[in-house]
Amino acid sequence: MKINYFQPNNFVEFYKKLREVKSRLQAYYYYTITNPVWAVISMLSRFLFFRKFIKFSSRVPELNQYDLHKSIFPKIDVDRVVNSLNKYGCYLGIKLPSIICQEIIMFAMSTDCYGNLNIKCGFLYSHKKEAEEKNKIPFSTAAYFNIDVLCPAIKRLSNDPAIKMIAAKYMKAEPIFTDARLWWTFPVDETNYDLTKTASFFHYDPDDYSCLRFFFYLTDVDLQSGPHICIRGSHTKKKLPKLFL
Repeated sequence: MKINYFQPNNFVEFYKKLREVKSRLQAYYYYTITNPVWAVISMLSRFLFFRKFIKFSSRVPELNQYDLHKSIFPKIDVDRVVNSLNKYGCYLGIKLPSIICQEIIMFAMSTDCYGNLNIKCGFLYSHKKEAEEKNKIPFSTAAYFNIDVLCPAIKRLSNDPAIKMIAAKYMKAEPIFTDARLWWTFPVDETNYDLTKTASFFHYDPDDYSCLRFFFYLTDVDLQSGPHICIRGSHTKKKLPKLFL
């Protein structure tokens, strides 16, 4: 007779990993069916060799088209940011001016957001509790749609010359704006929190052969507030299984 033992915590972690893998496989399947070209790009761009090849073959952008004097970040050191991106895969220190931050917050407070990304669960931020009671589900997130069109501050931010210059120098190509996103993250009972639905786990999302994302906090965030977390250097150093997270 053989008796096996396992640690409950290890089993829970294993189950969570299985759910993460299932979620990723479902996403890959959906995008492969609906957008095969994107699926090919997403797969190939996970490998450093292909990304470097595309960078090498890209046309060098004209940097003098970006007038930093018109930027909302007049004191930003573009070269320092790009060097950090190349070395660590991230840069900390670009902070929104308070007037821009407040304008976006006012937009968020006065515009419907959608609980758990469900278009049927729209509500104003101040009415979150009522919306949860009405829909009989807790909201772990609430996102806004078409924000780069509806919010002038976000539109200005997406066209900022310093932001564009950083992207151009990092990617060594003319940057193309794809989208902007705005969302709330709410504390919920852990038993009702599905990490896979909010991508609240380490993952790798290349949108193209070369891409760059800018994240800005609009409210104060600490270690207990669900901060965004990344692993320095992981943009170039990954074990093969990690490439498909």
